[in-house]
Amino acid sequence: MTPSPSSSARPYAFPLWWVPSSYLAMGLIYILVSGVANIMFKNLGMDNALAAFWSSLFILPYTLKPFWAPLLELGKNKRVFVLSMQFLLVGLIVLTALSVRGAAPGSMTPLLILLGLAGILGATQDIATDGVYVTTLNRVDQAKFIGLQSMCWNAGPVIANGVLVRYSGMWQISTGSWNTAWMYVLLVIAGIMGFLAIYHTILLPPGTSTASTASGNQGWKQGMNTFVEAFSSFFQKKDILLMILFVFFFRFGYGFLDKMGPLFMIDTRQNGGLGLTNQALGDINGTFGTGAFMIGSLLGGILVSKIGLKKTLLPLCLCMNVPNVV
Repeated sequence: MTPSPSSSARPYAFPLWWVPSSYLAMGLIYILVSGVANIMFKNLGMDNALAAFWSSLFILPYTLKPFWAPLLELGKNKRVFVLSMQFLLVGLIVLTALSVRGAAPGSMTPLLILLGLAGILGATQDIATDGVYVTTLNRVDQAKFIGLQSMCWNAGPVIANGVLVRYSGMWQISTGSWNTAWMYVLLVIAGIMGFLAIYHTILLPPGTSTASTASGNQGWKQGMNTFVEAFSSFFQKKDILLMILFVFFFRFGYGFLDKMGPLFMIDTRQNGGLGLTNQALGDINGTFGTGAFMIGSLLGGILVSKIGLKKTLLPLCLCMNVPNVV
C-alpha cells in the first residue's frame, strides 16, 4: 500500500484506517433517508404513495450535490466538512428518534423536516468524503481501493435495510409499538454515526482544498471554474446524448420499483401486498439482496473483463431489466 506523499508519517497514510469507515458512513445515511425512512413511514401508518414520495424527495440533494460542491472549497480542508456533517447528523438523527415517539399519519411534519435536513447533510458529507479520497490518495491507490470503497458503502444497506429493519420488527413485537421500535433503530444509527465521527477526528486525513493555497474567495472561484469547465466539457463528448439516455433508462424500471417494492412486500393481503414481516423484509431486501448485489457486481466485472463490454452489454442490460418487467 502506497502512502500519500504528504502524509507518510501519519496513521491515515494507510487507507485501510479510514476508507472503509468513511464509505460506511456515506452508505448508512443514504439508506437511512431513502430506504429505511420509506419502510418506517409505512409502519407508522402513512399512505404508500406518500411514503414513496417523501423518501424519494429526501435523496434529491444527492442528485443536486454537484451544484454546491464548489462551496466546500472555502474550507481550510475537506476533513472539516466531513466531521461537521457527521456530528450534525448524529444530533439530527437523535432528534428524529425523539420525534418518532409521537409520530402518527397526520403529525409527521417534524419527522419530514428532520429527514429532509439529513438528506442535505448526507449529500454534503458525500462530497467532502470523496474529496478527501481523491486528494489524499494518488491515482494508483485510488484504483487499488475502489473495490473496498464500494463494498464498505454497501455495508450501509446491509446494516440499515437488512439488520435494523429486521430488528424493527422484533422490537415492535417486544414493545407493542412501531414508534418505540423505530426510535430504537434511529438511536442505533445515531450511535454508529457518533462512533464513526469520533473515530474520524483521529484518523481521517485532511484532504486538500484550493482555498488552502489561495484566499477564500479565490479558492471558491477556482472550484467554481473547475466545475463549469468539467460541466461544459462533459456535454462536448461524442454521442453524449445517447450516453445520457442509456444511463437514464438503464435503471429506469428499477427506479419505479425501488420505493414501491418494499411497501408491496409488507402491505397486508387485503391491500394486495404480500403481508411479509419486517424481519422477512430485512432478510430479503437488505441482507440477502445486498449480498447478491455485491456478488453479482463482482461476477459482472469478471465477465466484462474476460469477454469485453461490447459483447456483454446487451445480456447484462436484459439481466437488469427483464426481472423489473416481470
